[in-house]
Amino acid sequence: MQTPTIMSIFRLPLILLMVCFLSLTSCNRTKPQSPSNRHNATPQDSAAMALVFTQQRLAQEADKIITQYVREHGEEQYVMLSRGYWAKKILKTSGKDITKNSKLELREILFSLEDGRMIIDSRDETEVKAEQMIAPVWEVLQTMHHGEQVELLVPWYLGYGSTGSPMVAPYTNLRIILETY
Repeated sequence: MQTPTIMSIFRLPLILLMVCFLSLTSCNRTKPQSPSNRHNATPQDSAAMALVFTQQRLAQEADKIITQYVREHGEEQYVMLSRGYWAKKILKTSGKDITKNSKLELREILFSLEDGRMIIDSRDETEVKAEQMIAPVWEVLQTMHHGEQVELLVPWYLGYGSTGSPMVAPYTNLRIILETY
């Protein structure tokens, strides 16, 4: 009979030890993947999203206020333009066309749509440039003729926005009367 060698004595326990070690290390569950943008989530993002939702709600409220004003003041006279503001011709003429960069005398009267308070009443010679006026005024001026009057109903987000201007408070819905000379 052969005498057992050291290798044969430790073979079985060594195999069992290796099997146990491999089974313990190979049975690790994979961790669930987090969303790819998860590393960017910060409290500031939550605040920014809350601000976006608040401004969306305020914009919807502005649209309701303007729609109500239109209903109460002759819906058939106003036209909603593609950008989201309303316009009404008060006085139509066949005067000279107004184009980009043309100079004209412009009277601009701004009222708060909520309380009817007059904010601005100015009459100045101006040049029709986009960077010098809010977008609805600039767009409508290019469709007008000298001597015409137009009324605009502009929600805050197309007017002076959430920051306002020195004369116009933030979030102010406007009724604007434009007269060209």
